Amino acid sequence: MRNQQGFTLLELLVAVVIVGILMSIALPSYTAYRSSSIRADECIKPLMQVSFEAEKYKGLEGAYPTSMTDMNLSSTSLEGNYTFNIGAGSTGDIKTSYKASCQPTSTDVDPVCGTLTIDNFGARSATGGADCWR
Repeated sequence: MRNQQGFTLLELLVAVVIVGILMSIALPSYTAYRSSSIRADECIKPLMQVSFEAEKYKGLEGAYPTSMTDMNLSSTSLEGNYTFNIGAGSTGDIKTSYKASCQPTSTDVDPVCGTLTIDNFGARSATGGADCWR
């Protein structure tokens, strides 16, 4: 009787199938978590900063800002995955209301979620999936 060294082809195939099954379960969860993390870091947090800066600007100037440059803020996120805009809100007058938005630069960046907006009352509205902006 010979001493066996190594693995048989059948053992290797079983191991590859098991790894494949585990990857098919884990990969969607990982990508969803990663997208959610990017969304929070590049859209939600900066949009809250835009809201804060807009209120600060109104306190100093008497009206809300008409552009991101008025507040010395960039109109794109750090990684360039989202763009930010600010304009007149529900009253249609920039002196009394604003609406700031965060929009993905392409569907490749965020294929499920659309635009997140916040107004001068702190009310959020969003397009896309229901769980996108939590």
